[in-house]
Amino acid sequence: PATVYVDGANGTNSTPTDGGRGCTDPSTPCADIQFALQEYGRTHQIFEVHGGAGTTRYAGFSIEPEWSGSEKQPRLIRGWPGTGRPIIEGDSEAAVRIGRDGDRTSYVVIAGFEMTESPRAVEVRNAENVRLRNLVVRALRVTDSAIEIVDASQVEVLDSQLFQNAAAA
Repeated sequence: PATVYVDGANGTNSTPTDGGRGCTDPSTPCADIQFALQEYGRTHQIFEVHGGAGTTRYAGFSIEPEWSGSEKQPRLIRGWPGTGRPIIEGDSEAAVRIGRDGDRTSYVVIAGFEMTESPRAVEVRNAENVRLRNLVVRALRVTDSAIEIVDASQVEVLDSQLFQNAAAA
């Protein structure tokens, strides 16, 4: 499957059409997850996100319905193997959003991230066949919900750790 690489510390957001080398080689990664999804979400199945030594932090991102995968080739956004766990810091609502009202988002796997700094780590809305795997979720306030699932089916949370106020939830 076609792969896109993201490295917040060493990447640049460029594509071959704007004179850049693109993000499809580990030596020329994108800098931002959302940029990589917007540019390559329709054509590439795997997005490898570099972790670093606990200092590589990324802005939250959204998976739109048009970037859905298929049963045989789900859209996979994961920590780049061997580089540590990337940290996703969300906005005022969620670190990762999968789907939205309207068209359904299907066959998405999010794996190998730590998520923090937002009321929700993951929001799954109007989606199906979603796997959240090997995540560390840190909700910072008692009122936060680690994962919110709305109008979704076949959502699995596997091999993950959920913490609320630094205590296991």
